[in-house]
This record gives sequence, C-alpha cells and structure tokens, in this order.
Amino acid sequence: MIIKLIIDEKERSFNSGFISGRRTREALAMSGQIEGKKQDETMLDEMADFIVDLYKNQFTRDQFYDGIASDKLIGEFTDSIAKIIGTLEDKSKLLEVSQPHPKNA
Repeated sequence: MIIKLIIDEKERSFNSGFISGRRTREALAMSGQIEGKKQDETMLDEMADFIVDLYKNQFTRDQFYDGIASDKLIGEFTDSIAKIIGTLEDKSKLLEVSQPHPKNA
C-alpha cells in the first residue's frame, strides 16, 4: 500500500511493504473498536498510530496529521483497514471454494 503526505511542503510517497498476519489481526481489532464508537481525539490518535506503524515509522504521527488532507484522514484509515481485511476475506473465500463439499445422501 502507498500513502502520500505533504511534508515540508513537498508531496512524499511511502510504501507499507510487507504486511504481516499480526498486522491483519490488529486491523480486525481496530475495525471492531471503532464501530459504534464516538470518534474523539483519542480514537483519532489510535488510528494515526496504526497508520504510522503500518508504514513502519517512516513518518511520525504529527507528520501524518499535518501531511494528510482533512477530508482524507478517516478515509485513509478505513481504506487501509479494508485493504488488509479484504485480502484476508478474499483468501477465506478461496479456501471455501477449494474445500470439497459433502454430497447429499
């Protein structure tokens, strides 16, 4: 995954590289936490920290906040979660298809 931020008045791109199974687990947990919860500063900080960690600390939380457009802040987080979880769901569907189905007697 790639994120673009404005840092020192220049657009910079960052690549997340390899995304581990542990990160997928954390994405699922974060997704569950934000559903039905009021989004406040603490939740935004947790989301920003998740993005910073996802991109292996190539930028800071402050650089993330200052470098992303306000209308893309929440979207960047939800898109990242969707990409990570979506990959997991796609693989789960492939597994279901490859499993033999018992024949009806």
